[in-house]
Amino acid sequence: MAFATAALEFSLALILGGMRLCLLALLAIAEPIVRTILGGTALLSAGSACFFRCFTEVAGFPFGGMLALSVGCVLLLMLYYRVMRLLG
Repeated sequence: MAFATAALEFSLALILGGMRLCLLALLAIAEPIVRTILGGTALLSAGSACFFRCFTEVAGFPFGGMLALSVGCVLLLMLYYRVMRLLG
Protein backbone atom coordinates (compact mmCIF):
# COMPACT_ATOMS: atom_id res chain seq x y z
CA MET A 1 0.00 0.00 0.00
CA ALA A 2 2.81 2.40 0.83
CA PHE A 3 4.48 1.67 -2.49
CA ALA A 4 1.29 2.54 -4.39
CA THR A 5 0.93 5.87 -2.61
CA ALA A 6 4.60 6.71 -3.14
CA ALA A 7 4.32 5.83 -6.83
CA LEU A 8 1.17 7.94 -7.14
CA GLU A 9 2.82 10.90 -5.43
CA PHE A 10 5.90 10.57 -7.63
CA SER A 11 3.88 10.39 -10.83
CA LEU A 12 1.74 13.34 -9.77
CA ALA A 13 4.85 15.39 -8.94
CA LEU A 14 6.35 14.44 -12.31
CA ILE A 15 3.21 15.49 -14.19
CA LEU A 16 2.91 18.78 -12.30
CA GLY A 17 6.61 19.50 -12.84
CA GLY A 18 6.19 18.93 -16.55
CA MET A 19 3.20 21.23 -16.69
CA ARG A 20 5.11 23.89 -14.72
CA LEU A 21 8.04 23.72 -17.12
CA CYS A 22 5.77 23.93 -20.17
CA LEU A 23 4.05 27.01 -18.75
CA LEU A 24 7.42 28.56 -17.89
CA ALA A 25 8.67 27.91 -21.43
CA LEU A 26 5.56 29.54 -22.89
CA LEU A 27 5.97 32.58 -20.64
CA ALA A 28 9.67 32.83 -21.46
CA ILE A 29 8.96 32.74 -25.20
CA ALA A 30 6.26 35.42 -24.90
CA GLU A 31 8.33 37.61 -22.54
CA PRO A 32 9.96 39.88 -25.16
CA ILE A 33 6.60 40.60 -26.75
CA VAL A 34 4.88 41.23 -23.42
CA ARG A 35 7.75 43.42 -22.19
CA THR A 36 7.70 45.49 -25.39
CA ILE A 37 3.94 45.98 -25.39
CA LEU A 38 3.53 46.76 -21.69
CA GLY A 39 6.68 48.86 -21.42
CA GLY A 40 5.89 50.77 -24.60
CA THR A 41 2.33 51.41 -23.51
CA ALA A 42 3.49 52.66 -20.12
CA LEU A 43 6.12 54.93 -21.65
CA LEU A 44 3.87 56.33 -24.36
CA SER A 45 0.91 56.95 -22.08
CA ALA A 46 3.06 58.68 -19.45
CA GLY A 47 4.78 60.75 -22.14
CA SER A 48 1.55 61.79 -23.80
CA ALA A 49 -0.02 62.61 -20.44
CA CYS A 50 2.91 64.87 -19.54
CA PHE A 51 2.91 66.40 -23.03
CA PHE A 52 -0.79 67.24 -22.97
CA ARG A 53 -0.53 68.50 -19.39
CA CYS A 54 2.44 70.82 -20.05
CA PHE A 55 2.03 72.03 -23.62
CA THR A 56 -1.70 72.06 -24.38
CA GLU A 57 -4.85 73.28 -22.74
CA VAL A 58 -7.16 70.41 -23.68
CA ALA A 59 -10.24 70.52 -21.49
CA GLY A 60 -11.25 67.19 -20.04
CA PHE A 61 -8.01 65.36 -20.78
CA PRO A 62 -7.77 62.38 -18.41
CA PHE A 63 -4.31 63.07 -16.99
CA GLY A 64 -4.85 60.87 -13.96
CA GLY A 65 -6.26 58.09 -16.08
CA MET A 66 -3.27 58.13 -18.39
CA LEU A 67 -0.87 57.99 -15.46
CA ALA A 68 -2.95 55.20 -13.93
CA LEU A 69 -2.66 53.30 -17.21
CA SER A 70 1.11 53.70 -17.09
CA VAL A 71 1.32 52.49 -13.50
CA GLY A 72 -1.04 49.61 -14.29
CA CYS A 73 1.13 48.47 -17.20
CA VAL A 74 4.25 48.56 -15.04
CA LEU A 75 2.51 46.64 -12.25
CA LEU A 76 1.24 44.07 -14.73
CA LEU A 77 4.76 43.61 -16.06
CA MET A 78 6.03 43.18 -12.51
CA LEU A 79 3.36 40.54 -11.92
CA TYR A 80 4.39 38.76 -15.12
CA TYR A 81 8.00 38.61 -13.94
CA ARG A 82 6.88 37.45 -10.49
CA VAL A 83 4.93 34.56 -12.01
CA MET A 84 7.92 33.61 -14.12
CA ARG A 85 10.15 33.66 -11.03
CA LEU A 86 7.60 31.58 -9.11
CA LEU A 87 7.51 28.94 -11.84
CA GLY A 88 11.26 28.94 -12.45
